[in-house]
Amino acid sequence: MADRRAIVLALLLFIFILLPDNGGKSALNQTDDLPTAEHVIATERRMLGLLQNATYGEPKNLTGLEADNGYVWSAMPQVRQQAKEQFLYALGADGERALANGKTETPLFRNITGYVLGQWVHSDVQKNITIPHLNLTHYGTKEHRSPRKLGRNMTSSYGQARFRFHEKDLEKGLVGWSNVTGITADMALQETDIGPEYSIQLYGVHFKDVGQIILSTTSNKFAGIFMLPHFALTSTMFEGARALLNVSISRVVEAQDSGQITSINPWASRSSETENFLDSTNCELIVYLQQQTTTTTVPISFLESELRSPTGAIMPSLPDLRFSMLAFSPDCGYVLESKGEPRFAPQEGNHLVGAKNEVLYDRGRHHLLIFGASIGCQLVLLTRQMREANTPSTRSRISYYTIAMLGMGDGFAAIAFIMLSSLLDHVWINLASAAFLALVSIAFFGMRFMMEVWNAQAPERERRARERAEEIRQGRERLEAALEESGSSQSAERSPSPSNQQDEPAVFMPSDQEGLAPVAAADAGPEDTVAPRTASFGSLYARFYFVLLVVFFLTLNAISWSPVPRSRFFASLVTLYLSFWIPQIYRNAYRNCRRALTWEFVLGQSVLRLVPIAYFYLYPQTVLFTKPRPWTMAFLALWMWVQIVLLASQELLDPRWLVKQSWVPPAYDYYPLLRDDEEGVTMPVGWSDATPSTPLSPVQSLNTPAATGRCASLAKDVKNGERVFDCAICMQEFAVPVAQSGSESSRMGTGLLARGLRRNYMVTPCRHIFHSACLEGWMKFRLQCPICREVLPPL
Repeated sequence: MADRRAIVLALLLFIFILLPDNGGKSALNQTDDLPTAEHVIATERRMLGLLQNATYGEPKNLTGLEADNGYVWSAMPQVRQQAKEQFLYALGADGERALANGKTETPLFRNITGYVLGQWVHSDVQKNITIPHLNLTHYGTKEHRSPRKLGRNMTSSYGQARFRFHEKDLEKGLVGWSNVTGITADMALQETDIGPEYSIQLYGVHFKDVGQIILSTTSNKFAGIFMLPHFALTSTMFEGARALLNVSISRVVEAQDSGQITSINPWASRSSETENFLDSTNCELIVYLQQQTTTTTVPISFLESELRSPTGAIMPSLPDLRFSMLAFSPDCGYVLESKGEPRFAPQEGNHLVGAKNEVLYDRGRHHLLIFGASIGCQLVLLTRQMREANTPSTRSRISYYTIAMLGMGDGFAAIAFIMLSSLLDHVWINLASAAFLALVSIAFFGMRFMMEVWNAQAPERERRARERAEEIRQGRERLEAALEESGSSQSAERSPSPSNQQDEPAVFMPSDQEGLAPVAAADAGPEDTVAPRTASFGSLYARFYFVLLVVFFLTLNAISWSPVPRSRFFASLVTLYLSFWIPQIYRNAYRNCRRALTWEFVLGQSVLRLVPIAYFYLYPQTVLFTKPRPWTMAFLALWMWVQIVLLASQELLDPRWLVKQSWVPPAYDYYPLLRDDEEGVTMPVGWSDATPSTPLSPVQSLNTPAATGRCASLAKDVKNGERVFDCAICMQEFAVPVAQSGSESSRMGTGLLARGLRRNYMVTPCRHIFHSACLEGWMKFRLQCPICREVLPPL
């Protein structure tokens, strides 16, 4: 039944994920507010005609340029002048010539596909700009009320900016403008370090010879792509941008007309605007990016050619991409710039810095190799631990949930790598290899080990289930007896006294005595006992993978959360994952056992599981551009260290030193304190005064056949408070410390040093003494005393 429920829930989860959000409606006909496709295409053709006949610096009749809309277009000359200053500073002495003819000899990357990120601050230009007061009721629709404020409104004093560049080869067919190409940028703006993050898609042009990029958003209230050439720094750049956009926009309009593109706004700045064209409740942006000069001894053209088509040539380390940024919002009235020279010292900021895609892919391959090697080492440690725990006695000491949590991490990595390998073509071999190792670790070895541990602990679970059922049955019987006693006492109080009873008339029965025939009572069969139900491994198998899928999809959903909840979720998830030794600590205390896992496995798994966590929390150049958080990593490492220390203390001191004896069930203690007295002459060392730690201690087994019919280990020598015994396994003598009755050492027998000395020997319930290492090695294979074959309780 549990298996079927898990399968049904998994199917419902997949169906919910795969259901389309728009209910099968076309993007062009979702709401009554949307204009028709014919109207949109006609408007685009009209604005394209205006662009083709435009003059530099004189945009006319384009959406967003109306005089009554409140936009601060008066600040555009100041913004353009600030962009020119960034241009001249980046190119140095060659800047004036590059600004005049659009060419420079400064070494710059012509292909800039890659990522850059850095900090932004408000520009000094904003001090001269009056914040516009917009009538937000004009931005409402039938489905969406007017917003209280526009999105992407950067009101904080600083924040983070990130760009991902995609160049488009739309220059085909252009004559004389081979240095201009189309470009798309995925921009992410975040306020402060923990503020909300806005994802924006920008479209524009890239002047490859001078490293200048102009980008803009486009919506129903701002025709950014159609007026973008007017934002150029010079008339030469204007002509190049207009020539490129005439071709690219014409192709898009033709694709819309033929039905190849169904989106109303192909240049939407976010995905939701593609679905609802009129939901333009965000600040518009015009972005200038200027590539900074690159210092290298090798020609940039050679480096780019070798990256695109490797020939095996020896190359120096590739320099980073570096851009200065200037972003202007005409409707919200703010101006942002990247933090760097000349306004800020290099120690405070270096503008936007990143790497090309080829470098990122190469770096990702190396990181995946390291992660794959760590998974391989984890697999080796797991197989060695499985070989060590090859008997039911050793498997019964291992916590099933510890192994399950370790397997959960491997399964999560396998699913993540499989999904990423289908999205990232350049590193899919490395991703598939790492996914294969993680899948082998969990599907073959991890699940097998969990099954072996689960089956070895089945008798223990059944015994506990019977005990719980017996407790419930006894409690029910006591309740029924109490109710019956209470009912009989109440009936006795209500019954009349004999003096008040009247004589009942005599009853005459017929001669055949039919009325006196005894009525046969129904056979009281044996009491129906319901066998205690314990979960099968098959049900746990289904639950394991169901929980794994739920955690994985919840993590995918958390990626889109705002930074603060997202970081807290991942920190909590990682902390929970790195708590895999807690179930083992609990089981050691519950069963009073130690050395369940080898220290090679414990230390190795602890370090290897921290490797990918340290990569995301400490490494400054991760493929996900995560910000280093050393304090969080320090807490996680400390938490792991605390768990290891607790495991070590349970082995060195006592598995139950952390808890009270009343919190855990009784268990036999193989390391008792030995005292010497006169009453215990028939025992090894005065057993009668030893305080039993559990009902299974040898004190309570003196009258058993094992205690009276068999001989205990006899001491061969006594000196300096020690007794000498022979170990029947290794046939070697060993000394056992004995506390004198009533002495100070007897009262201090529970100290730290005494506990450590008691770990050198073990005493069985049948009163035989052995080396701890000898008896532990014996009990891995047989739970019988090596001398008298008495059954021994498991460690």
